[in-house]
Amino acid sequence: MQARDDIPAARIAVAPRLFGGDAAAGGAWTRQQVFFERTLLDRLADVGALVVGTGLAATPARATSAAIAYAQCCDGLLLQGGTNLARSADDLTPLDRARDAFEFALLEAFRALGKPVLGICRGLQLINVAYGGTLRDLDATEAKHHSDPPAYAAHAHRVSFSEGGRLAQLYGIAGGRVSSAHRQAVARLGDGLVVEATCEADSCIEAVRADADAFVLGVQWHPEFDHDGDGRIAGAHLLHHFVDSARDGPPRGSRPPPRSDDTTR
Repeated sequence: MQARDDIPAARIAVAPRLFGGDAAAGGAWTRQQVFFERTLLDRLADVGALVVGTGLAATPARATSAAIAYAQCCDGLLLQGGTNLARSADDLTPLDRARDAFEFALLEAFRALGKPVLGICRGLQLINVAYGGTLRDLDATEAKHHSDPPAYAAHAHRVSFSEGGRLAQLYGIAGGRVSSAHRQAVARLGDGLVVEATCEADSCIEAVRADADAFVLGVQWHPEFDHDGDGRIAGAHLLHHFVDSARDGPPRGSRPPPRSDDTTR
């Protein structure tokens, strides 16, 4: 499925991954880096997206204002994969806290404007925590279904779509094989989220949707790892659906409605 050249590109904000720096690597790699996996950017461009890399907010205090600015000038938000997330809003495990804080702010800003959000792998987990859910680490038996580091993008397992759900309607099938690479999973489902897919092998939650939002969807697999002809469901189909929804959503420059506790009204 290819993007048409005569249709304006949808601006998709993509939050970066974070590399902490390696003193043994030499040169620029000794410093902290933010980056994007090339395959993801290529797949988004293929379906008509103009990618806008968000970077990270310099300080937590600036996260909210920066996130609102991105939400106003972009059409949709994609939260990509990466390192493990804190298991709940109260978890103090020192992971990528700067990234966590900024992505929570981005999610809130895009939701406030009613603009589509797609979470991939870690992105699904962040959506779940943002809605009040929790995460858990997969045990050794479960992990082998969901991740194989040497194989990485080639690793796959089967998922079942929830009957009548958004993914079941989008694909018109009961499920299929998907590419995954994760060692965390949903423990308690977030408030207002509904399950869109589960793993056939162990019933692990594989996709969620926010019931009250127009388009907030998270998948535990990687739709950008599309393998044509090997029996996996077409990841490009989901990405195209997301980008089309972003293009047809609220206009750029719109502002969020005032909050109930906003004293500036």
